[in-house]
Amino acid sequence: MWRTHWHSKSYDCRPVCTRWSDCQPLLYATIPTGERRESWTSSSVEASVFCSIFIILGLISYVSVLPRSRNVKRRVTAALRTQLLSMQWRDVLFAHWRVEPRVIRQHLPAGLRLATYDGSGWLGIVGFEMTDIRPTGLPIGRTFPELNLRTYVTDPDTSASGVYFFNLDADDWLGVRLAQSLFKLPYYSAEMQITRHDHRVSLMSRRTESDIPPARFDATYSPLTTPTEVDPNSLEAFLVENYRFYTEGDQIYVGTIQHEPWLLAKATADIRANSLFSASGFAAPDSEPVIHYSPHCTVTAGMIRSVPSHK
Repeated sequence: MWRTHWHSKSYDCRPVCTRWSDCQPLLYATIPTGERRESWTSSSVEASVFCSIFIILGLISYVSVLPRSRNVKRRVTAALRTQLLSMQWRDVLFAHWRVEPRVIRQHLPAGLRLATYDGSGWLGIVGFEMTDIRPTGLPIGRTFPELNLRTYVTDPDTSASGVYFFNLDADDWLGVRLAQSLFKLPYYSAEMQITRHDHRVSLMSRRTESDIPPARFDATYSPLTTPTEVDPNSLEAFLVENYRFYTEGDQIYVGTIQHEPWLLAKATADIRANSLFSASGFAAPDSEPVIHYSPHCTVTAGMIRSVPSHK
């Protein structure tokens, strides 16, 4: 057993769990009785900050024992470019709308070119449960729902294609802050819930940050076919087989992800509420959505880097 002191209070922090979902009750129990909240929420700042410090110390300890040779440093740097984080995405909803390219181009930074399929642009809402997200090699991960609004782009210099995120909502205070600072992603805090009944999955989300446009989403979805790999030249491959992501902060950044090819099923969705489009300045598309479902995917994500600006 080991102890740490936080604001002159002693916390018992025995490493007896291997998943963040298991650790939440233990961390909650370390808060003195008079200061406990009604339930564990992302506003439990002390416990979240403590966990982040634990992760950072683990990374420092890991790096400190590495040999100092240039070859090792080169290999570590190369690994971090693609394998900084590992995670699983579960019960993934892909909902895509066909949109006039000119409408989407108005919302893209100058350094990226809209990618089209058969002359059409596409806006996608993707929701899922992100499970066991952790720095690669560490024993403790975090699990929370995520929902994002995206389109598809190419870099005009390299022709590399990828996802461009307009926004990402997540029910994890610490995860949101780390994604904002480390990956420059437009993450926002939200109250979210995923429930499952037989083959149906329900996802509800309500953005909780007050200084940005509000956004709600409420849908139930389920597969209609058996998940299979997609044809490389199909619309489905255009929409889901993307291994780069782009985002705009003080400049444009690009990151990479790795995973096996998606197993995708045609699906149906009852979308009861959706204000993600208006929250990002889009009118609701007139077209009917194309719905797909995937049961799970194991993913690694690497460090981001800046890309040259284009005027």
